[in-house]
Amino acid sequence: MNGLLRYWLGRPRPARPFDLASLRRVLLVQVDNKIGDLMVATSLLRNLQQAGAEVDVLTRPACAAILQHNPAVHHVYGYTKKPARTLGLLRQLRARRYDLAITLEEHDSSTTLSLIKLIGARHNLGFFKAHWPLFDLSLEHGAYAGHITDKYRSILQRLGVQADDMRYDFVAPAVAAGALDEPGDGPRIILNCYGSTADKTLQHTAAVALLAALRQQRPDCRLYLLDAPGQRERTLQLAAASGAEALPAYGSIAEAAAQVRKADLLISTDTAWLHIASALQLPVLALYAEARNLHTWAPHHTRHAGLLATGPAAAQFDVQQAARTALGLI
Repeated sequence: MNGLLRYWLGRPRPARPFDLASLRRVLLVQVDNKIGDLMVATSLLRNLQQAGAEVDVLTRPACAAILQHNPAVHHVYGYTKKPARTLGLLRQLRARRYDLAITLEEHDSSTTLSLIKLIGARHNLGFFKAHWPLFDLSLEHGAYAGHITDKYRSILQRLGVQADDMRYDFVAPAVAAGALDEPGDGPRIILNCYGSTADKTLQHTAAVALLAALRQQRPDCRLYLLDAPGQRERTLQLAAASGAEALPAYGSIAEAAAQVRKADLLISTDTAWLHIASALQLPVLALYAEARNLHTWAPHHTRHAGLLATGPAAAQFDVQQAARTALGLI
């Protein structure tokens, strides 16, 4: 962040007392393209809407799909980095005269900070933002601990809003019948072996061995593979090596989720799919790279279990134990 931008963002703004009764319009600014974080945040959006606020979301187009038809969200604004579109978007957002803008990012993103500055909400709330005069509401270290939903609950507590069970929300779009609709007696199990980084991705040999262990322990199970952007060739190679069926490359994550909800179990690495499964109340076995995420980013409000399986933990991954644990969730 250059000095001129830091100076502009750091200019003081008038102090305004916060009053929950005046909280009519709220904007969540989440433009870092993290679908899982936004899925978890649906618990926050619902609670704000139930408290009487009209809730909008500014996010990237890939994330916007999971908010489609969400009754807690008044409007979703798609953010791109095209200057001409951004100027028009900012005019729309300023005209909304928000009472509160919220960012969930804990680092200082120049893009997010600039957007919040230009939107001009009456109050701005963020995490670890006390050093920015732009934020009159900041949650500092110690504001939350434990599961990720505690982070969003801490926002509600700061605002004086009573929180519910913090479940996640997803309204699946209507989709045509697919492979998961085909008749059969055994449980339908989907494996997602992809993650946002190499450390969060399940190795090919481990995926093949896990699928074989599932079939050995439950011969009638039907096994499917989720695809990911740019991974079609690898998905087909894994299907050929394991005998599992590769699901199609769906048009959006919302369309994929509408098909995944038909399964009996999801096995996934530490990615957005864990939180989508939570929203669908689909049993899920979560595969992690780091022990700290076994609790912090565990699925919520659905039957689940977690194991270390990727990255530095790959060497200790026991596929037979994983298969037993997975089948025990069905």
